[in-house]
Amino acid sequence: MPADSNGVLNFERNVNSLDWIEILTRMSQSATSDVAREKLLNLSSCPSETEALDSVENIFGAAEILSLGVRPHMSSLNLFPTWISRLRKKAQLKILEIRDVRHFCLETYALQEVLQKLRLLGLKKYYKL
Repeated sequence: MPADSNGVLNFERNVNSLDWIEILTRMSQSATSDVAREKLLNLSSCPSETEALDSVENIFGAAEILSLGVRPHMSSLNLFPTWISRLRKKAQLKILEIRDVRHFCLETYALQEVLQKLRLLGLKKYYKL
């Protein structure tokens, strides 16, 4: 990283040269649900240093979770609003909706397995992810 005339790293210049939209787009492409994709596309800078440090800790926590070798996919969340509203109205689900509920249950179970691994490894601080 280049230094300015005072020997101080010129972070501002380097940050300004980042293509933030491209970074967000690439990150969102790895999301496994529309909800996560939308959240990633709407990321902005943190308002304080404390919040930025918390964000970095969450990112490292997510990376540690992914390093466990199990990555729960939550693409079933995309269809959740459709079938849950029908269930709340006590409507009979169509065969495709039953398949979506099954998919959701399987993905939720996979997420539970990851959380169980976190508990076993003593990584309680990452449960909020």
